[in-house]
Amino acid sequence: MGPGDFAYVPPHIIHNPELLGPHTETYGLVTPCDWVDFFRHVSEPYEGLILPEHDNRDLKALLIPKVMAAKGQFDVVFQRDYVPPALGEWDQDDEKLPVGDKPLPYFLRANTGPRWLLGGVLSRPFITTSQCNSVCAISSIESSDIYPESESIFSKQLTFKTVDHCLCVIEGLLIVRLPGQPDSVIREGETALIPAGQPFSLKFASRYV
Repeated sequence: MGPGDFAYVPPHIIHNPELLGPHTETYGLVTPCDWVDFFRHVSEPYEGLILPEHDNRDLKALLIPKVMAAKGQFDVVFQRDYVPPALGEWDQDDEKLPVGDKPLPYFLRANTGPRWLLGGVLSRPFITTSQCNSVCAISSIESSDIYPESESIFSKQLTFKTVDHCLCVIEGLLIVRLPGQPDSVIREGETALIPAGQPFSLKFASRYV
């Protein structure tokens, strides 16, 4: 997998992501969120912006005792005897969202899959509620400040009564507006969380967002 690629892993599917590049950064949505406690259990506090260039620690000696202590906790079940399949190539099935009666694991290659355009805003869904029993939906939202703000579907306030929103800015500037509060400028690498029932509107504040 490379920049822009997506993978969905439903419950009970064996998986073990391996970071191959000299610096790899991913966005991961974990739900139910209790599983995040596993990372809190095995990790160490760190205040740097990126990983240190050199790390001479014995990671096995550091992590294995913590991992073994986590056995049976945090909804994590280790499969030591599992033999993974051989690395395969992308195919046409990796360029569309799957359709089925139950959640299935899948990959979606970058810049493939469905695309929807409305009011100067492009949406590229990685997963919709149809693929995960309505657990979540993840989409890339793209636009630009060269389009008139009045034509954007997000220029007027929207309210989602039962849906929380997490907006992660990958590139550009996004202005989030909440009634009665100053505008919030969200930059690259920053995140805005909007709870269900909270009215909001958005402004795309750079040439590419």
